[in-house]
Amino acid sequence: MSFERVGSPNKIYGQSTNGIIARGRESQMLNVPIPDVDLNDPDYIASPQGGEYVFHAWLERDGVRLSESYLPVRLLWGVRPTTPLPARVTGGSTYKITMQWQELPSSRDGDPTPLDRAGLWDSLDASQQYYEVALELRSSGQVVASDRYLTRRGTDDHQFSIAVPSGVVGPFTWTAYLKTATNVLSQDVEETFEGRDRGASWPDHLDQTFISPWASFNYAWPNLDHVDLWQNQGVNLEGAGGSQAAFLVITNPLDQVVSTFGLGFIFPNGDWALPKDHNQWTNYVFSYDFKEIHSYDCFVEMQIKNLDPDGTGKWLQYSTKYVPGPDGWHSVRASVGQFVSPGLVGTFEPDKVHEIVVNIRMVTAGVQYVAVIDNIKFDGPDTNLGGGVQTAIYSSENDVLGVMQVSRHGPTLMISWTGTGVLQTATDLNGDWAAVPDATNPQPVTPTVERQFYRLHQ
Repeated sequence: MSFERVGSPNKIYGQSTNGIIARGRESQMLNVPIPDVDLNDPDYIASPQGGEYVFHAWLERDGVRLSESYLPVRLLWGVRPTTPLPARVTGGSTYKITMQWQELPSSRDGDPTPLDRAGLWDSLDASQQYYEVALELRSSGQVVASDRYLTRRGTDDHQFSIAVPSGVVGPFTWTAYLKTATNVLSQDVEETFEGRDRGASWPDHLDQTFISPWASFNYAWPNLDHVDLWQNQGVNLEGAGGSQAAFLVITNPLDQVVSTFGLGFIFPNGDWALPKDHNQWTNYVFSYDFKEIHSYDCFVEMQIKNLDPDGTGKWLQYSTKYVPGPDGWHSVRASVGQFVSPGLVGTFEPDKVHEIVVNIRMVTAGVQYVAVIDNIKFDGPDTNLGGGVQTAIYSSENDVLGVMQVSRHGPTLMISWTGTGVLQTATDLNGDWAAVPDATNPQPVTPTVERQFYRLHQ
């Protein structure tokens, strides 16, 4: 059995080390290795980029094939670099390298669904799985510098920063790996309302919220007890970044000093504490997309609250005027460091964060607001407390010396290559080769002599 690229001709990338003796009717297992990305093979690409692959199995006797079968499969990169790896690594320097991963599987036992599965699962559930992506620089098999990143995205990329200590020497190799993160401390919330049942609460589903665990609210002062603001709510197909979103229908009565509505989310694992250092509050970012289908005036606000049964104002908030774009959507985003007190009686307690709130403050009186809310995100620092298993790996040791290409940009030639070779130059093929000082990939060259030779050296 083999793993092959479909093309002209087909290319075998992995094959079982030996066959199985088959007798009569039975089933057995074969192991087929799938190599990681090869930076020097431009045709070895993932299926999302157009690659076509099959598992090819055959039955043979005395070297003659009696039957064979092909099974189309998708090839996805567990983790790979998308920017060239440095041609040279120098102690005391910092390198920025972007790594990508694709369609990671669920880390839950028996769940074959991809992690980035908003169209199939409640987005709140999808946000509760994590992977750790790590990039390491090694010398003589030892890690000399590394960077790590926690992700909830099945398909994404991230720029890693590798700070190389002074005094370390090569030769160097790069290693990246994926590991499930099964014990993560996080307060992140991400809600796109994808995968929810669509519908409206009124008139036929008054006992169905559609938006749980979010809860809607409305408020008007001074005549809260004399008006009925709420008209309807549910999930529709008006999403900003997908197909679905939450909607609310609220009437704003006349002669109100304050009238608001919105959605609230109570953290399911109990109250938690913001850092004592207020400067670190900028690491917590709240955002969402909002549209009012009539473009009525309002303020879009975000709140972070304590448990406040008496409503004395134990929250911080961020507020800005609704400015609809060409499609009616307005994206609001701010760090908690930008939040301020509403100036009421209560005092917000940062060590007892209980709830986040999307709050819409209505301005136009005597009309019915039809609001659509999507892509609610509360993103803060995550901590990996350990656990999990490694699921994918990339190593630059598997890359052979790269292929060099030369292109012209005006009077300048640009030499580019793949892999981790060191660019060297000489004035004669048999002459003294020397590394190009501070070479970059691509390396600009302005011809000044009759001939100059370049090569990659490992």
